[in-house]
Amino acid sequence: MILIRKVADDYGWLGNMSPYPLEWEDKVFRTAEALFQCLRFQDEFSIEEIRKQKSPMTAKMIAKRHKEKMVVVPMGLKDLNNMNLVLGLKVEQHPVIKKQLIETGDEEILEDCSKRARGSGLFWGAARLFSKVGLASDEVVDALTIVASCDEQPQVLRSNCIEALMDLGPAAKASAPVLLDLMRNSPDEELQQFASAAFKSVTAESEEHACGGTVAEHLRSLYRTEIEKSEKCK
Repeated sequence: MILIRKVADDYGWLGNMSPYPLEWEDKVFRTAEALFQCLRFQDEFSIEEIRKQKSPMTAKMIAKRHKEKMVVVPMGLKDLNNMNLVLGLKVEQHPVIKKQLIETGDEEILEDCSKRARGSGLFWGAARLFSKVGLASDEVVDALTIVASCDEQPQVLRSNCIEALMDLGPAAKASAPVLLDLMRNSPDEELQQFASAAFKSVTAESEEHACGGTVAEHLRSLYRTEIEKSEKCK
């Protein structure tokens, strides 16, 4: 697993704050972060104030200052699509990034948000053992559920969100109706199976399993066993 932390770290180039300028609609943005923040606005004053900042962190802070002018809901579907757009542009416009990304192979890539394990940190990234420290806020559960239910999102992203809900267990019970719908109606058999395991976890009476460990850990083990059996039968 590759973790994105500071820009100066080995994999800092993967982060939105790394110094790789992007061109979009005849304008140059110093970083992916600056473009991403600008895409949340329509008024030119806010966009230009964000775009002219030399520091990506300052650009982010300026965007927060103009939050009332945002036309894109943070952590909503449009916000997700904008992130996909920005990351795609970064790969397309910087061959070195594309080369390095290919070299990572099948490694899972996550932004390590353990130091800000709340709200947007848990939406865009991940935190170590976040399901164990009481951070299953309604906001996090809602965000994970939205992505899990969205057919327009990549299957791997939806699977990761479903797994996160499973790890949260009963704290994510509000996601049960969506997981049940995926169980019954998703055309993707793998998502159906994963949603089934997550549904059992979030609707369990307790996070802890009678045989030790958590319900999520036992369900994950059973899920992997079923997948292995399925693969052998092919």
